[in-house]
Amino acid sequence: MLSRVDTIEVVAEGLRAHETGPVVLDPVMVAASGDPLLADSAVDTLIALLLPLADIVTPNLHEAARMLQGDVAADETQMQAQAERLLGLGANAVLPKGGHGSGANSADLLLDRNGNAVWLRSERINTDNTHGTGCTLSSAIASGLAKGRRWKRPSGPPSPIFRPPSPLPTRFTSAVVMGQSIISTRSGASEMTDQPKTETGRISRRGLLGASAAAGASALAAPAVAQEQATLEWKMVTSWPKNLPGPGVTAQRIADRIELMSGGRLRVRLYAAGELVPALGVFEAVSAGTAQMAHTASFFWQGKIPASVYFTAIPFGLLPHEHITWVEQGGGQALWDELYAPFGLRPVMAGNTGVQMGGWFKREINTLDDLKGLKIRMPGLAAK
Repeated sequence: MLSRVDTIEVVAEGLRAHETGPVVLDPVMVAASGDPLLADSAVDTLIALLLPLADIVTPNLHEAARMLQGDVAADETQMQAQAERLLGLGANAVLPKGGHGSGANSADLLLDRNGNAVWLRSERINTDNTHGTGCTLSSAIASGLAKGRRWKRPSGPPSPIFRPPSPLPTRFTSAVVMGQSIISTRSGASEMTDQPKTETGRISRRGLLGASAAAGASALAAPAVAQEQATLEWKMVTSWPKNLPGPGVTAQRIADRIELMSGGRLRVRLYAAGELVPALGVFEAVSAGTAQMAHTASFFWQGKIPASVYFTAIPFGLLPHEHITWVEQGGGQALWDELYAPFGLRPVMAGNTGVQMGGWFKREINTLDDLKGLKIRMPGLAAK
């Protein structure tokens, strides 16, 4: 029963420190009666630390809604959407259970990161004897996995309501160690006592990344030693609401992976838009040292750096794979570094949503006249 933050932290530490078999996570948060079984403070910890370590997560409808801070799914379409969002939070496979639903039939859904979707439907049994059914199911799955059984790709086409996520996740600048982010290169960005500095007192960009890489490598090579070293904590501010599908969950995934790769030595606390600084104040926050990292989109900074828009999306610009290739292999990163250097920042690619819609409108748009009178919010070069 993972009801408290400290319990979850100990379990996560144990799973990281020791090689285990398949991990089944039954997030016992809400009882069949609807009563909460997990403290609010522990929900985010469970998502951040345990979700990425589990082979499969088996929430009931109320638990899935609580993890996503939304409403309980009312039909299979909403169950599918919530399962996809849970994958976005870092889960490897999800089995939301429809036993708390309504109707003549009960449906469970198995969805994994490879795009496999299997609906498990049966006639609903009218009984009050449901206590422990979720625990029994997760235990049965754990037993099957321990015996070497695996779920297989279903024959035929995927479920018709399944929409596989784009393999090329508009491009985000953020501030992280090895992703697409903004990282402060100023003195004080990290509390490491062995951070190399330049003569002016700034942390050198090469030294910052080198020390980060070394910390990750040493943690992977000798986790016991890394755990004995001091734990560092960085702040990551974002331009997104908490758990926003796409960029919001990507930022959290980056923070989680930094902690995992560093063996727990470097922890990154994520602040959603407005929690520490406004959504469009993250650039200044990292530059001033209020936070060490930010996850955002570079077209927001067109006012102070006109060329920054070229590192997100521009009208009739590069396709996602072309953009990534340009940044990583075609000299784009060097130009990007040059733009951000005067502000003491290091930009890194940390996400790519691919092609997005041109807009969401209250009424149907068929002609140019239909645009008259509309108030349109649009960032970047496209707005110009």
